[in-house]
Amino acid sequence: MSLLPEIIFDILLRLPVKPLLRFRCLSKVMFCTIDDSDFIKAHLNRSIETNTHKKLILVSRRQTFPVLCTLDFDDGMKERVKLDDPLNHSHRWWAYRVLGCCNGLILLYVDIIKKLILWNPFTKRHKILKAHANESLRRYDGFGLGYDAASNDYRIVVVPYKMPKEVWIYSLRCNSWKKVDVAYCKNLVDLEINWKEEKISSEAALEEAAQPLQLQSKLKEEIKKKVQASGRAAFEGGRRFEATKREF
Repeated sequence: MSLLPEIIFDILLRLPVKPLLRFRCLSKVMFCTIDDSDFIKAHLNRSIETNTHKKLILVSRRQTFPVLCTLDFDDGMKERVKLDDPLNHSHRWWAYRVLGCCNGLILLYVDIIKKLILWNPFTKRHKILKAHANESLRRYDGFGLGYDAASNDYRIVVVPYKMPKEVWIYSLRCNSWKKVDVAYCKNLVDLEINWKEEKISSEAALEEAAQPLQLQSKLKEEIKKKVQASGRAAFEGGRRFEATKREF
């Protein structure tokens, strides 16, 4: 007796990402179901609604003890799981900066090559992003990562340190950058860049008229307290995110 497709779908929604990746090998139907964009959205939404499959990502960029790992909220964060270098150990973790995370995707900046990397640590897939306008990115630039539900697209925002009136927006779907010139760029907070695309006479008017960039998912909460890892080093910080099977 076989199960109804609706029941199988519901069972799959309840599974963590790692078992899902293994179940893709069972059959062509299972492969297509798990890789379907609607299923990926449903799986992510259920994780958010039920507050399950939550991970805490911890990073230490100290050259004496560089590491990036995750802790699972579902098991009480008892075990630390070390993550592999997305560039196949070509760099040590001190060369990376975690800039943001959204729906299980992590935005990294690699100091050595001055590139942005969009990385899914569970599928072990990554994408190295080309620089905007053939210019090198800088560690002091402002960065943000978010999801635009209206267009079903992931966007990366870069505010160049030396050009605060210039904003670059990367679309994962189109694999391209778009430049937006702004008269005033204030702060990058929770992935909302507040600005008005015209001259505003006063600070009060600016606050009232500020329009957020259309990115509806915000950066997950910052973990402010330092976490002590095995008494060897204090992690510099962490972010909470939902594990996802999102592919590039």
